[in-house]
Amino acid sequence: MSRNWRARLHLMMMTALGILVLYTQEWRGLVYNNLGAIELMKGIPDISRLEPELVGDRLLYLRRAENYFQEAYIQWNYAASRKNLAKIYRLRGDTFSAIENWDQAITNYQKALEIDTTSVVLYKKLGEIYTYRKPHEPQYLDQAIHYLETAVTSSPRSSYIRLVLGHALFFRKRMPEAIDQLEISVALEPNGYNWTVLGRIYLAERRWTSAINCFQKALALEPKRIDTWLALGEAYAGENDIDQALLAWQAVINLAPDSNLAQEARLKIAGLTGD
Repeated sequence: MSRNWRARLHLMMMTALGILVLYTQEWRGLVYNNLGAIELMKGIPDISRLEPELVGDRLLYLRRAENYFQEAYIQWNYAASRKNLAKIYRLRGDTFSAIENWDQAITNYQKALEIDTTSVVLYKKLGEIYTYRKPHEPQYLDQAIHYLETAVTSSPRSSYIRLVLGHALFFRKRMPEAIDQLEISVALEPNGYNWTVLGRIYLAERRWTSAINCFQKALALEPKRIDTWLALGEAYAGENDIDQALLAWQAVINLAPDSNLAQEARLKIAGLTGD
């Protein structure tokens, strides 16, 4: 056999070997991806109905799925496996949130965000945790504001994201910005809760008339909101309109006489009347 033919044969053998390795890797990647999908399905029960004793099982399934998808990505460079990893991290974050393990929830949401960098849901979830579940310290609130501002940029008509951002800015004592976000939130979705939240910010700022206006708009939409009636009484008391304050607090007692807010209303009435 001539040297030229030997070179050709060698090239053909190397090419065939390369194709075999490629298809073997692709096959292994597909197998790992499918195994990951099976474990992932086991780990997706309804989080709202997840019993505490099942949390460990769910995390185990998600860990197995993570390992399979990582191997599939290594073997196959399969983009869908990478996307599934983001889904796993998000689901693990949801699971840790359900059991109030906020640090682990943050870690997993951040891992998901490293893969799925445009997910408004992940930015929102991280913003919520840093706003409501971590101490109101500057480093946590600044993180919350960063995540929520990014979410708002992608979803500017989300009333809820602006509401949470308004809270984060309020806790950070950036009052004008907080009011701006909450005013946009209530304009996008003018319900009793949003009006009440905005009213409470005005109440904290001792802007009694603005607070009263917000609470009245909330009660026009939802007249049985006892938390709003209680806050309305505080705003009237701040304006030194004692009669209206007493009426508002009495409304709390009339609507829910056995509630904690009714007990609070009785104390406020006693504080004003001396009874």
